[in-house]
Amino acid sequence: MPTRMTLQLVDHSITRPYGVIEHVLVKVRQFTFPWDFVVMDIEEDAEIPLILGRPFMVTTNCVVDIGKGKIEMGVDDQKIKFDLFDAEKHLLDRNICSKMDELKNEMVLMARAKLAPDP
Repeated sequence: MPTRMTLQLVDHSITRPYGVIEHVLVKVRQFTFPWDFVVMDIEEDAEIPLILGRPFMVTTNCVVDIGKGKIEMGVDDQKIKFDLFDAEKHLLDRNICSKMDELKNEMVLMARAKLAPDP
């Protein structure tokens, strides 16, 4: 069944996703998590971060310390820590916009095929 959702973006515009790609393996350092992605066509901007929702944070046992700018996530007794201020500084210093060009077209095609009506 097609995904029937609308999303309100930060600029208050409303958009509809192409669909949802399920069970994608996401590697965060030494951990690999199965995750679902909402496929959208939005303008790319290095200044706008990808926001991970509460379900991802719960799955990874994420602990966020806003005051110290730290995120800790892990599985069972294994943990990894991130310094938010340090990571952001390095990305902006190198003027990098992280993206997955090689997967973008494939994900859009998969979403369209999944949403296409059966003949």
